[in-house]
Amino acid sequence: MSLPFVKYTPDIEAADPRFDENLRIVIRRTERYVAQSVTSEGTGRAVRDAHAKGYGLVRGEVEILDQIPAEYAQGIYATPGKHDALIRFSNGSPHAGADARLGGATGLALKFFDIDGPTLLDDEPDTRTFDYANINAPVFFCNTVEHYLFIQQLFVEAPAYFAQGTAGLHRFYTDFLTGKGTLDRDHWAWDELLAFLRVLQSRPVNLLLSTYWTMGAVRHGDYMAKVRFAPVPAFADKVVRRATSI
Repeated sequence: MSLPFVKYTPDIEAADPRFDENLRIVIRRTERYVAQSVTSEGTGRAVRDAHAKGYGLVRGEVEILDQIPAEYAQGIYATPGKHDALIRFSNGSPHAGADARLGGATGLALKFFDIDGPTLLDDEPDTRTFDYANINAPVFFCNTVEHYLFIQQLFVEAPAYFAQGTAGLHRFYTDFLTGKGTLDRDHWAWDELLAFLRVLQSRPVNLLLSTYWTMGAVRHGDYMAKVRFAPVPAFADKVVRRATSI
């Protein structure tokens, strides 16, 4: 049974009067973290405030098929053709280091080339590229910039929390739920915490065999949807698995 397509309407998202202010705070914190990471992460170079550790860069090709249903043939998918693409595989943590200490969230960042039309980036309006940011979970653990204000800090400070054992772990979850004390009880971040726990409990899977979803719903023309990236079985079966012993 197929699900109905979701049409875009202007009221699909409520305006947040503090969006611009909160966004500026997030950007300032990100810039500060990246600048400090040169020494704090011990790598001698700057790292991202999320998906800091890259696993590899892959060159590929994206083909937009002809004669697909009108509901799919929206936005960049309205014109059939082939596009060069790059994929970056990464760990979702803002830290670099051993995988066992970084968690199970992984990412697939996809960049299309030769896409007509301006981008949404003020400083790169004419690059003719289109980007998807994707993680290995169907539900993202952040709904608003307000939530990202404290979630960003928690992820950066996670090693300090976890180094304190069970007590630190409990405090981490409490601060996540309450927004570090900024959220009233009726607006505690239950949905975000449960989504985060789902990602946290995911088992390690070969990056080439994982399924990834866009972190938010994406508008394409008249419709909007989350986009999923899944390995084709015929190719997945050819991935070489290395046997390990403990």
